[in-house]
Amino acid sequence: MTEPEPPAVAALSLSDTAAQPVSKATEQEINPWDVQAAVDEDGNVKEFDYVKISEQWATKLIDPALLERFERVTGHKPHRWLRRGLFFSHRDIDLILDTYERGDDFLLYTGRGPSSGSMHIGHTIPFEFTKWLQDVFDVPLVIMLTDDEKFLFKEKLKQEEVYEYSRENAKDIISMGFDVKKTFMYIDSEFFTSGHNRHFNLNSTEFEKLITNNQVRGAFGFHGSTNIGSNAFAAKQCVAAFASSYPFIWGEDGKTYKRSKKLAAIPCLIPCAIDQDPYFRLVRENCNRMDLPSPKPALIHSKFLTALQGAGGKMSASNENSAVFMSDTPKQIKNKINTKAFSGGQETLELHREKGGNPDIDVPYQYISYFEDDDEKLKKLADDYRKGELLTGEMKKECIDTMTVYVKKFQDARAQVTDEILDEFLRPRKLKWKGNQNPTKPKLEQPKEATEGGSMLDADGKPMTKNAQKKAAKMAEVERKKKEKEAAAAAAAKQTASDPVSWPSISKTNSSSFPPVSKFESDTPVIEHRSASVADISTDAERSMTLRQGLRQFPKAIAWSVVISLTLIMEGYSTILVPNLFAMDPFRRQFGDKLPNGSYEISANWQSGLVNGGLAGQILGLFATGTVAERIGYRHTLMLGLTAMNVFIFVTFFAGSKQVLLAGQCLLGMPWGMFQCICTVYAADVCPVALRAYLTTWVNACWVLGQLIAAIVMRGMISNTTDWSYRIPFALQWLFPLPILIAVWFAPESPWWLIRQNRFADAKESLHRLRSKPASVSDTDFDITLVGTMEAMIETNDREQKVQSGTSYKDCFKGVDRRRTEITCLVWIIQILCGSTFMGFSTYFYEQAGISSSHAFTLSLAQFALGLIGVLVSWALMAHFGRRRLYLSGQTLTCLCVLLIGILACIPQPTTTTTTTTATVTSTPLNWTIAALLLAFTLAYDATLGPICYALVSEIPSTRLRSKTIVLARNCYNIGGIVTNIITPRMLNPTAWGWGAKAGFFWAGTSVLGLGWSSVRLPEPKGRTFGELDELFERGVAAREFEGWDLVGESEVEGRGEAEAE
Repeated sequence: MTEPEPPAVAALSLSDTAAQPVSKATEQEINPWDVQAAVDEDGNVKEFDYVKISEQWATKLIDPALLERFERVTGHKPHRWLRRGLFFSHRDIDLILDTYERGDDFLLYTGRGPSSGSMHIGHTIPFEFTKWLQDVFDVPLVIMLTDDEKFLFKEKLKQEEVYEYSRENAKDIISMGFDVKKTFMYIDSEFFTSGHNRHFNLNSTEFEKLITNNQVRGAFGFHGSTNIGSNAFAAKQCVAAFASSYPFIWGEDGKTYKRSKKLAAIPCLIPCAIDQDPYFRLVRENCNRMDLPSPKPALIHSKFLTALQGAGGKMSASNENSAVFMSDTPKQIKNKINTKAFSGGQETLELHREKGGNPDIDVPYQYISYFEDDDEKLKKLADDYRKGELLTGEMKKECIDTMTVYVKKFQDARAQVTDEILDEFLRPRKLKWKGNQNPTKPKLEQPKEATEGGSMLDADGKPMTKNAQKKAAKMAEVERKKKEKEAAAAAAAKQTASDPVSWPSISKTNSSSFPPVSKFESDTPVIEHRSASVADISTDAERSMTLRQGLRQFPKAIAWSVVISLTLIMEGYSTILVPNLFAMDPFRRQFGDKLPNGSYEISANWQSGLVNGGLAGQILGLFATGTVAERIGYRHTLMLGLTAMNVFIFVTFFAGSKQVLLAGQCLLGMPWGMFQCICTVYAADVCPVALRAYLTTWVNACWVLGQLIAAIVMRGMISNTTDWSYRIPFALQWLFPLPILIAVWFAPESPWWLIRQNRFADAKESLHRLRSKPASVSDTDFDITLVGTMEAMIETNDREQKVQSGTSYKDCFKGVDRRRTEITCLVWIIQILCGSTFMGFSTYFYEQAGISSSHAFTLSLAQFALGLIGVLVSWALMAHFGRRRLYLSGQTLTCLCVLLIGILACIPQPTTTTTTTTATVTSTPLNWTIAALLLAFTLAYDATLGPICYALVSEIPSTRLRSKTIVLARNCYNIGGIVTNIITPRMLNPTAWGWGAKAGFFWAGTSVLGLGWSSVRLPEPKGRTFGELDELFERGVAAREFEGWDLVGESEVEGRGEAEAE
């Protein structure tokens, strides 16, 4: 069967094999292997909608602010194609400008897939633009001619034939005026056998290992019958954008085996047509995975130069009537434009004089707009044509004259290109360029004001500390960006005031700014960022979303998060069983030791061991989850844990000794650890900012609900004096795993995890399953919204990769992530320091405080009910107060409660004697007061510290390290729990230390320590997107200033304290 021919991968101008306009198409399709325009209801072919494709692919439109910055940085007026929106979109051009401002090198890269002996005018556009970029930036340029690629894709081409095409096309390209001193051009079949390609081949081989057949198929449309050469060629095309593939250009040895780390760090800029963008995403998605990671190539996208036949068509080398070729004679040019070029004029002269023509769809005018330098002349042509003063024949004559001059100039230059000149361009050699001789942007790692030893000086002329240097550099960067934005805004205002030239649209959708965001609801906020990227718009929309809007737009995300969190109801039930069973006679008889008074008691050591066994298992389970979840995903990790729990319940149910029960607790702890990590991460991943706090704090509600169910079961078993009084609670655990397992099977995977795996199509599908589409919103608008959300997530992931590319546990302690890990861990440890252990041993605590067993279980039931009420209270509080304020308030309230408990325990009171199940103790009104304080402690804890902790630990870590940071934090909590579970029984047990309620003094002291730390180190993440939190941490903003820091305006809060540097 004949292999369908994709477009030239290296033909960065226009695809030679693009389909002609087809009448049956309804939506436009633009990709590297097929280009088709949309067709309207009447069967008319429409212009390409470039804004739409930019939104779908999440590229950034070139706006006036970027053009102003370009002119300011380079000192050159933007090219006419930039001013007129013909190069309309980009990826990371701002980073290239940053590089140039610092005076650093970058590589220009373009190419051509030779399929004919002559190029048409559409092919010259990216080369002329690349030549202009090289002149402006004065940087090295690489031009790749992919004769091997054309041979692989063109069935009828012979190798000798396509090689000759390459040499002829190379001469055409040289005719554009490239400087041989700073340009290296190569034909693949020559360069790959030259002996200078070793590093190119090393990069290519490594890249071949990184990308899969599925990725290549997705980028190029290959299938099972595609020849293997086509699949392998993709890697060559990718690494051609790496500066490290050409060490000889920088005068380095290219024949050594070791590649240059310095060259690998040099960025690359690729001018290309918009249809090539999906291909270069393959490079951008994988370049950071190389042993020597390279920056993502930046791209600048051009529109298609319309075919002579008009709307929706593209010039094609395979159709000589679709284009003006650079080898055409003046007579041929005149004949093609007069007879083939689509006109925007009226049918008759009288109608044209009356109604005027439409330059927006007039092909001759569009050609003039590409090649006429004079802006005023171009504007006058459009105005006169619209008024009917300029006739169609006159517009065509202007076009013929312009094209004839352009082609003649090219042909004259082409005649001067000899084989010797070509061979010099093709010779591997060191290039010479100057770059930016006057950098204006200082390198942060090399401050100007430095001593001989390299340290910056303070106001007194003394060397600054490392932290102070970091702070000064960050402050300088903030100030630079602020001034940049102010200058851009002033330039835009000045441009508007002077009534600049308003270019007629080359296509119906030629605007270089976004239309208003399509609203999901009538109350959805309107975003006014007209020149922002689709990712910026999505971020703004998420930031300004209200709770009501979130509930309407994300009911599916809420439902799935609730389903996943059901595992914690099961865990809350399971973890609380054993500590409460310590107060049950049948359990003590089975697993305890007989006391002299005839009662049974489990020793403090075994109490600690049985509780800590579960914690030890949780620690192992958590560490395993951090690695396993990143490999197989959150859903599969949860299903693995649920299956394991179903099995391990058998051990505790049939346990006949303390030793077997301890083993069962250890085994059950491992899936418990899995649930603790995944539920919190999943809740944070699937919901927007407006819902994030509620769904993450719901995790705490699940814990409390599980504990409440356990308390109800225990209260029901109190009159049962057989072994079933504790075996039934164990058996009830089997009710949970299977239904939850079935639900998790159907749940969508976390889109953040899918993006980290470069599974973008799956991530988009997951977002679609998590968000509801209102009936009033079209499928296209909804799809654009999803793409914007995904692009914002990709940008956040990319930002975090630049700061810290790894995702290992070790990376949690590097750079800015070290601070984020510290905060996350301490936030969870504070739950231990505040005295929450009292709640876990509440039934036992009440008994030791002199309350009967039945009343102790009743109070425990009330305690957990209050805990659930507390979570509901926290949701009301979070609507009005930030996380930091609630956390500090909770610490203060719980500290007062435990302090009062300790004080009351020291007051002697008249007593009455009550016999409990373990001993004869005193029962007084004071004991009931202590019990009431513990209930108040529970309400305060579960309205603040308990739920808010889950919001904080899900928001503080970076998205790439969130699961591992939560694992570390939860394990710090578990280790603290082990310590407190060792000492708490000793505090309460009359056979050990016997402190009883006086232990409140101990927890009051630890509470004060936690409160002191929180006031200094705990930031406020409320209302911030994950990308904004990344930026705040990267800048080292002090914890107390997170809430008021203005990222939108790049302004500072007055009285900013010292930033918390590493």
